[in-house]
Amino acid sequence: MANKTSSFTKSNSEVFSPNRLSVDGASKFLQAKVLDLSHNQISDNGAASISESLKHNSSLTMLNFSQNKITDVGVLYLSDSLKYNSSLAALGLSHNKISDDGASLISESLEHNTSLAVLDLSHNQITDFGASEILKSLKCNTSLILLNLEGNKISDCKMSLILCELDINKDSVKCAQKKNSRNPLLALRYKKNINIGQFEKKYLK
Repeated sequence: MANKTSSFTKSNSEVFSPNRLSVDGASKFLQAKVLDLSHNQISDNGAASISESLKHNSSLTMLNFSQNKITDVGVLYLSDSLKYNSSLAALGLSHNKISDDGASLISESLEHNTSLAVLDLSHNQITDFGASEILKSLKCNTSLILLNLEGNKISDCKMSLILCELDINKDSVKCAQKKNSRNPLLALRYKKNINIGQFEKKYLK
């Protein structure tokens, strides 16, 4: 079974319905550090608006899109923004409509992203093919250490390979932490106003 992400806190977060939100409007909400948009009926249009603003955002560290209506189309925009964003450390996309195509897009973005540490893709429509694509990106990505893929159609064998790569990243992060790295992921640990719960307790002791 895949490692589970911690629950995203709803305290100090903004909640709104962004499906008709302009890019300028979305940028105002992204000034928060934690943004919980779960259970908001967000469609691909809403994901697109937020993604465009997310590209050059430097304040948001946790974004939760869980329990919405985002498909691979919305993931296309999100994955593109992850290639440019350098502050987001946790992203929740559980219980959406993401298939292997979406997993492939996310995989491509992980090859460029250096800040994302927690990714929740649980309860989507990802199979071994999509998991294989993510596995490829983990061989060059060094920041992701917590990935939730439960509730998908992924074999135990494939999950074992993914967990091995995550363990390598985890060891690298701990090593960098000892050297006082300025990596955004490590800096997150010292922001007392952000509750990263089990994530911090288990991986950033």
